[in-house]
Amino acid sequence: MQKKIKQRLLRLKSFPKTGAIPVESELSELGYRFVIVDNYLIFYTVGTRIVTVHRILHGARDYLTILK
Repeated sequence: MQKKIKQRLLRLKSFPKTGAIPVESELSELGYRFVIVDNYLIFYTVGTRIVTVHRILHGARDYLTILK
């Protein structure tokens, strides 16, 4: 699992806007994007020259409450 997550994070470095924009306005207004790796969601934001990973959460978690 760690290898898959690491590979996906490295891919974000080259293609940061490939992640989906959350449908929840509370998250999309903050600029969050996310990608799915198996049962995990990687939430991140894209800056001018940097991708900031905020959380890697299991999909069963209440991510909206955690990220607000």
